[in-house]
Amino acid sequence: GIDRHFDVGRVTNLSFTFARLKNVTSLDLSGWNTRNVTDMRSTFRGSENITDLNVSGWQNDSATDMAFMFGGLINLNNFQHAGFTTKNVRDMESMFWSCRALANLDLREFDTSNVINMSSMFSEMTNLASLDVSSFRTHNVIYMSHMFDHWPAVPVLQNLDLSNFDTSNVKYMDGMFMGQANLINLNISSFDTRKVTSMREMFSFSMKNPGNGTLDISSFDTRSLTEAKSMFFGLG
Repeated sequence: GIDRHFDVGRVTNLSFTFARLKNVTSLDLSGWNTRNVTDMRSTFRGSENITDLNVSGWQNDSATDMAFMFGGLINLNNFQHAGFTTKNVRDMESMFWSCRALANLDLREFDTSNVINMSSMFSEMTNLASLDVSSFRTHNVIYMSHMFDHWPAVPVLQNLDLSNFDTSNVKYMDGMFMGQANLINLNISSFDTRKVTSMREMFSFSMKNPGNGTLDISSFDTRSLTEAKSMFFGLG
């Protein structure tokens, strides 16, 4: 079978390589030589029966596109990614979308300094109890639409610290926290929203029991805002 010894040293495109696998439940691809791969879009997308995935040691020095890479892995609960590099990636849209079985995700190793698109990156991760994005560098990000959107399923994530986020170039935050009903502590005090044009449904159906009883957006600068429909619909 396909395993860690498969030689992909000359491969430049891994898009959809393992997408929609029917009977595979485990993949150990640790140590693959992915240095020349530029396109990793939807590499594992929709392989619903995979429960264990090991991509440890992937040195993705050339990769620019990881959109939907692990999207739709609804039964993935053992995700090993030590040493997985992302330093030149520009697109992470829906990268972990609908990974509904993952309970904990620590992405402190991710280098996001060149990422432009994080839309729906963690959308519908309905079993997520902890998420560490404390090392994320987001100064180039333009798109954060539905980034943490868990609607319509019920989320379990209660604490989300985004105090390190630099949102000075973000234009789209629509639906960013939509449906985060169980979220108690949300730290977005550092958000720079001067360029944001859309906050549509940003907090819709969120924070039914906020820890401090309020949602502090006192720092928000809405000078560029053109769309705010249902921004707080069903909040609290």
